[in-house]
This record gives sequence, structure tokens and C-alpha cells, in this order.
Amino acid sequence: MGAGQSARKLTINNEEDIDVIKVSNAVVQQLTRKANETASEPINKQQKEQELHNQDQYWQKRLENLEKHHLKINSIMDQEYKKAAEELYISDQKNVNIQDAVQPCLESSAKVLKCYQEHPKEILMCSNLVQEFSDCVDQRRACVIAARC
Repeated sequence: MGAGQSARKLTINNEEDIDVIKVSNAVVQQLTRKANETASEPINKQQKEQELHNQDQYWQKRLENLEKHHLKINSIMDQEYKKAAEELYISDQKNVNIQDAVQPCLESSAKVLKCYQEHPKEILMCSNLVQEFSDCVDQRRACVIAARC
């Protein structure tokens, strides 16, 4: 038994075409899902780009509105400042240097700054100039207060 060859023959008929490959339903579903995702990607990109563009326009408008608002405020403040300066110095009928009105004691301030630059480690050497500047500021402050009364 088993020492001799079997006389049985086995034949397989290939009923399918040679160029056809069988694929399971799970693979077909996965491929269709991926195809749908790649088809929707350009749409998503377009939507995101549109949304970014809309956001950019929104913030651009807000920035323009803020700039207009600040320009308006600055204009009003400038007018009020000029008006107050005119009231203060025209009522006194003094010949006042407008630069001195805007930045009082400018000359004293420059002297103090120059002294500090010349003596950076010996600031006490500038104490007399600082006192002169402080006195000038106090005097200007007293003039302004007196003019208001």
C-alpha cells in the first residue's frame, strides 16, 4: 500500500478570464472611501481659502476703522491743544516762545543731558544743573497755574 503511484487524475477548469482579479467587498469599500476623500479635498481647500480671505478682509476693515478713529482722536486732541495754548498765552499778551510753551525749560534739559553724557559715572557733578532744571519747571508750572486762576 502506498508503494505504487495513484491512477487518479485531477483537472481544474479555469472559468475566469486571465486578466481579471477578484477583490473583496471590504477592499472595494475602502477604495471608494479614499476616492471620495480625495475628491472632497480640493473643495475643502477652496472653502478654507475662502474663509481665510473673508477673515483677512474682516480684520483689514477693523484695522482701517481703528486707524480712522485714532486719526480723528488725534485731530481733536491737536485742535484742543492749540486752542488751550492760544487761550493761555494770548490772554497774557506776553511774547512767549511757542517752543518754550510746548517744551518748557528745553535749554536747561539739554544742559543736564549733556552733563550726564560727559560724566556718566559721576552724576553728582550735574546736581547744580538738575536743580536749575527743576527750578525752571517749577517756575513754568506756577505760571501756568497762575494764568488759569
